[in-house]
Amino acid sequence: MSAPATPPVAETPVRGILDVIVFSSIAALAVILAAVKGVVDVFREEGPAVPFPMQPQPVTATLGSAGAADTYIATGATVLAPGLDTATLLWFAASIVTAAVAVLIVLAALVRLALAFRAGRLFTPVTARSLTIIGGTMFLGACLVLITEALGRSGTYAMLGIPWEPLHMIQFVPYLPIWVASIAISMLAGVFERGRRMQRDSEGLV
Repeated sequence: MSAPATPPVAETPVRGILDVIVFSSIAALAVILAAVKGVVDVFREEGPAVPFPMQPQPVTATLGSAGAADTYIATGATVLAPGLDTATLLWFAASIVTAAVAVLIVLAALVRLALAFRAGRLFTPVTARSLTIIGGTMFLGACLVLITEALGRSGTYAMLGIPWEPLHMIQFVPYLPIWVASIAISMLAGVFERGRRMQRDSEGLV
């Protein structure tokens, strides 16, 4: 009699898992370094760089390190604003820190999701919860960044004596892709949760 064949052992995709962890760790480190630099720039003596909208008008400026001054039409300007009060500086710093924390949370959830996918566990509480965390963090993080940055700019405008207009619809436009993506990911989380329940019910019938 011949010995029964040994069932094949599934190969664990260790390299793929390590790639996800390594790339996510590098991205997380870059986010942390960028956030630290951004916060340091906020509290520098020259002040933070604050964007100001302006009516199209000619300005004389030098573009590039070795270019000559020339006249251009400017529709906006980013100005270093020194002498801001502590509260305004803290709002700008909070905006940077909030964005960094949101990205780090999303990266951590992506790593957890990738590990679950690599292990072949698709319809589990881990995948649904990870997608929910990603979608919720993107939506809430974008809202908090928008609000804190607006409060910082409001303080800057008040210090410079420039009339401040409340948040206009045009200021929401850069955040629309993030909000749309967060809603889509949250809906996808619902699909995975539904699939998990169906899988559990089907296994219970076997």
